Amino acid sequence: MRSDPSPIASDGEHPKRWRTLGFLSIATVFALTVWFSTNAIAPALETERGFSGADIAWLTIAVQLGFVVGTLIIAITNLADLMNTRKLFAICAVLAGASNIALVFLPGGFATALVLRLLSGIFLGGVYPPGMKIVSGWFRSGRGVAIGVMIGALTLGSGSPHLLRSVFVSQWELTLYVSSALAVLAGAIVYFLVEDGPLDVPARHFNPRYLIQTIKVPATRMVFLGYLGHMWEPYAMWSWISSFLAVVYGARSVAGGSLALSSLVTFLVFAAGALGCVAAGFFAERHGRTLATSIAMVISGGMALFIGFLPMEWGVVIALVALVWGASVVADSAQFSTGLTELSEDAYRGTALAFQTGLGEEEWSDLELTMPQFRTICLLGQGPERMGSIAGHLSTSMSSATSMIDRLVDKGLVERAPDSSDRRVVTCQLTDRGREEMDRFMRINQLRLTRMASRLTVEELQTVVDAMEILCSAANRGCQDS
Repeated sequence: MRSDPSPIASDGEHPKRWRTLGFLSIATVFALTVWFSTNAIAPALETERGFSGADIAWLTIAVQLGFVVGTLIIAITNLADLMNTRKLFAICAVLAGASNIALVFLPGGFATALVLRLLSGIFLGGVYPPGMKIVSGWFRSGRGVAIGVMIGALTLGSGSPHLLRSVFVSQWELTLYVSSALAVLAGAIVYFLVEDGPLDVPARHFNPRYLIQTIKVPATRMVFLGYLGHMWEPYAMWSWISSFLAVVYGARSVAGGSLALSSLVTFLVFAAGALGCVAAGFFAERHGRTLATSIAMVISGGMALFIGFLPMEWGVVIALVALVWGASVVADSAQFSTGLTELSEDAYRGTALAFQTGLGEEEWSDLELTMPQFRTICLLGQGPERMGSIAGHLSTSMSSATSMIDRLVDKGLVERAPDSSDRRVVTCQLTDRGREEMDRFMRINQLRLTRMASRLTVEELQTVVDAMEILCSAANRGCQDS
């Protein structure tokens, strides 16, 4: 049930957004404890269930494959946009917890466990992308930081079973009990304590062609391909790091023998990833998402090449390298997702996040323009603008606006020129081709409106006219009040 949001603050942002981010982050930490729960208790499963090392690997792969299947189902059906996102998050979190705890109670061997882990992954596909969509409905500026916090929460939640297993080392079932209970609590938090954001836009209708059309826009296509290449590393690293550190540290423990050292360091690696996501968000808002993702990938790739050649006796050095790797391996993920929310159409933002790509309206997809680029062209169609005005119009950072203008310049649609009143200042304006493309879209849009109007009766048209007059009157009063 959607509650009426409180008024927008004077800075253009909603006053409840940080509280909402806090609830969502806590819920994400709780829900994602299900992801690597079997990895954390792998030794116990090998001893008590007779699973082999290969079986444990397949259980890990099953969750990841299930996650892919779940996100594809959501993307193909537009479910994250057609259905209330909070309800989708809550239902999937509860089901993920149920399939996780079923490992303790359901009879059967490896095949049963494999199916349950596959189901866990499918349901987690309805938690993580919808969670990011909820955040994007509350944040316009600072969205990179907000989604960085969300993915940091995901990382922390994914690593927490290693800490739980270390605490409950003699009662491995408690790891599954606690992680499943936390997943159910996550669903309750989102359903009862989180509201739909003021920027949330429900999809108008089911659009089965939406995913096919995503390939038409180069910007979103590059985000998707970049994210696809990037995610191989964190999935592999998160699955492998616990086994690697178990070999490095053996049976050593801390805190009077109550904490296994390898499990503790593994959890700290995940915690470093959470901090890296947030730090990358602040860096990207100031210096741009392209630079932030590039630096993170260079560092994480270097650590991946380096850590395997360190002598096993260098336990402290290995821990430090693993922490740096953990901080950098997922730091770029949030910026890929944030860039996608900025490039995709608001009404299908959840679908875009689920599929890690997006698209604007079909009529300008052949122009290879994203939604923010088109809004910028419409703004410049009214006359030249300074970069600060463009950034303010889009509610984004100067670095992001500058990068977008660079791409429009490369397309030949926008050019930079000295300000007529102050030649030290550079303004942006449409080129002749830019004006032609904008005029072409306006003609297309006019034809669409004409087709829509032709389906209305005279009485319905009069209702539309009356409504438009009311909206114009309200807009004029708002201008006078400001």
